[in-house]
Amino acid sequence: MAKKNKVVFDSLVTRDKKIIELIEKVGVITREQVQRVLFKKVHQNIPMRRLSHLTENKLIKRSYYQIEEHKNVYVYYLGKKPSKRNIRHEITVTEFITNVMAITDVLEVNTHYEIGNIIADGYIKYKDSEGKIRRLLLEVQLSNKVNDCVEKYKDIKNLILDNRPDWQTIPRLIVITDLPHQEDQLKNVKVKYDTKDMKNLRKLLFD
Repeated sequence: MAKKNKVVFDSLVTRDKKIIELIEKVGVITREQVQRVLFKKVHQNIPMRRLSHLTENKLIKRSYYQIEEHKNVYVYYLGKKPSKRNIRHEITVTEFITNVMAITDVLEVNTHYEIGNIIADGYIKYKDSEGKIRRLLLEVQLSNKVNDCVEKYKDIKNLILDNRPDWQTIPRLIVITDLPHQEDQLKNVKVKYDTKDMKNLRKLLFD
């Protein structure tokens, strides 16, 4: 961050800093997704004003994208401009992460999470209603074959033993897709599936 921008950042109110921190975690985000996490139960004009303020002060960037058929929105980010080719995938990852943040206590979030030779679309460490620590790995599959993204986790237990011995349990794998698929399972990891509307989110997280 340039010196001038750092001065501006230091003078920001807490909620504006939280917006920037959230974008740092997820990479790309829409106004609706920011509001879901940080501006619950307020009019959409409030997060829109804060995002515009941050954009005008060059602390965040925005570009206009078509993320769904008949749905064009501003997408906010910090670094390199996201590619049009991948934007639907990246926004769907953020959609999942922000939905999880809205319903439970999230302790850690990473996108493009590497563990051994696997790169997951996302990793979340969170607490359930009883305060128990849980972990999940996320795959968003909007093209190609769904079973391809699942099959790469077949050796996940050994990868975790080699790379994350501090983890007490194997994380569940959650696959979000609207493609035709069979709900394939793996020996060493619980695999759960849902469509892009994510209506079964609590079941995915806590069952």
